[in-house]
Amino acid sequence: MKAHFELKLLLSSGLLLLCGLASTLAWYASPFAWLRLAILLSAGVVIGLLLRWQWRYVRQHLRRFGWQLDAIAEADFTQQLAPQFGAGEAAQLERQLQTVVQQLRAQKGRYSSQMFVIYELIDKLNSPVMIFDAQARLSYGNPAFFNLFARPWQSCKGMHASTLGLDCDKQGWRWQNPQQASQWQLRYSHFLQEGESFTLLMVLDISQALRQKELAAWQQLIRVISHEIRNTLTPISSLASSLQSKVNVARDQQALAVIAERCEHLQTFMARYADASKTLKLQCQTFDCRAMLGRVIGLLQLQAEVEMTVKTPLLYGDAALLEQVLINLLDNARFANHEVGRRGISLVVTRDANRNCIEINDSGDGFANLDNALTPFYTTRPLGQGIGLTWSRHVIEQHGGELRLRNGEQGACVSIWLPSSEEPAAAGSVVND
Repeated sequence: MKAHFELKLLLSSGLLLLCGLASTLAWYASPFAWLRLAILLSAGVVIGLLLRWQWRYVRQHLRRFGWQLDAIAEADFTQQLAPQFGAGEAAQLERQLQTVVQQLRAQKGRYSSQMFVIYELIDKLNSPVMIFDAQARLSYGNPAFFNLFARPWQSCKGMHASTLGLDCDKQGWRWQNPQQASQWQLRYSHFLQEGESFTLLMVLDISQALRQKELAAWQQLIRVISHEIRNTLTPISSLASSLQSKVNVARDQQALAVIAERCEHLQTFMARYADASKTLKLQCQTFDCRAMLGRVIGLLQLQAEVEMTVKTPLLYGDAALLEQVLINLLDNARFANHEVGRRGISLVVTRDANRNCIEINDSGDGFANLDNALTPFYTTRPLGQGIGLTWSRHVIEQHGGELRLRNGEQGACVSIWLPSSEEPAAAGSVVND
């Protein structure tokens, strides 16, 4: 049978009262002084023991309740008081504490589940997300952190924001480098987790949004130009073909043939660029990287010029489209080498974090103008059309990857970043380093 806190205190208090009354009566009834003294001492000992027991009994249970309250204050709901009272106010207090602990435990469980889901969602985002503690030190980052700093966030954990090129004060968060500020936009909010203050910082690639607007503008422009050119070239081509059968002078026939040929070429050119910006139907699967690269190098007859290093043998994507992209890029690298009379193309396939990288380095003079390298119709090749790189970028973005261009120590460097699995990814972006 469980104890009754108030009943025990009541009984002990009754004993104290009886002891006091008995000692008082005995005091007055005793005729001898020594007997009175003995009665007084005995009563004092009994009363002292009873008071000591009461004090220890009350303190013991107050400590139990205090321990439970401390655990609640520390958000530790794994510990819970074992009920010791069956009735009374103390028993009711025990039940109330148990109810509070159970409710708080359930709330913490729901909160932990929600936080788990939130962190899972953050990990799936293609935009870099970082969490800093109250001292502006990195506490967490998602895999897209690698896209921004070219290293996993775990290697930067505990670093101060200033080490990562970020400033934070009462005015907010901002980049130290104006060039980064022009490409990456910061969005942040503050939150509390287990009593501590944190800042969630999301980095948005505004160049990607600008690229989408630019692409939409180009598509609209191409539709208008294609329509006008087709309406103009169709009658010219038809008239040239008709006149070609009526003239007898060879020179005139040749001129009309050239007109018809160039009309057809221009129509084909416009149709190719219009197709280059359409959404592609990808047939993605895991394929052998070495086999694909071997076919491309053999097709371009670059066996003696390409030095190939493959550190990850399997890639995921549309093998046919990626093969055409590599044909374009390797052909550009060969042209850059031959233009300056050099040889040597480096092709390296690696994997970092959750992405695969195909990097192509040539031995030419590099990109003359990185800002315009991916502008449609822009080309430095005499017979180039300015579509190859634009189309290649479009294919890589459709895979949820990135196409990066930069000038190396010698020659141009083009790197393709692709997701390493079939997890869905948003359209990527282009980075000119």
